[in-house]
Amino acid sequence: MSYYENFSQYETTSFMLDSFVCSMTYPKGMRLNMKAIKKGLNIPIQI
Repeated sequence: MSYYENFSQYETTSFMLDSFVCSMTYPKGMRLNMKAIKKGLNIPIQI
């Protein structure tokens, strides 16, 4: 469980990982490098 005092300043993205739903919350304006995230989670990268 997470609590954010200024939640309007954050964004969340969710994705499936096997039978799990994973969510990442990050400050607005930040760009996620999904290629690096997939590599870190050992998910095959498809182009």
